[in-house]
Amino acid sequence: MVRSIDLGSVINARLPFESPQFAGGALFVVVGLPMATAAFAAWRGSRRDDLWAASAGALLMGWIVVEIGLIQSFSWLQPTLFAFGAAIAFAGYRHGHLTWGVKRQGDRVPDARG
Repeated sequence: MVRSIDLGSVINARLPFESPQFAGGALFVVVGLPMATAAFAAWRGSRRDDLWAASAGALLMGWIVVEIGLIQSFSWLQPTLFAFGAAIAFAGYRHGHLTWGVKRQGDRVPDARG
């Protein structure tokens, strides 16, 4: 048997299948795995770490929006984690698209003659 935090009978009734275990598994798949993949990609120096980070941040933001709609309950953690998701998504976007003046490994640096 898997133990979980008791959210109360009212909120548990609003969860899919009235199951905190199912909700926790969905959280792991939708948010946990993409965040772990983004962290691993960044640690390894992957060329697509920006895409993973932007996607993971967007998924966290989406999770918070769906959570509020489903459980119809508010916690201070929701806007806090939404802001973290937005920061992660923006950092991934900025790293991949807004590289003003940043030289990547292998880029040719022009000499004084052009």
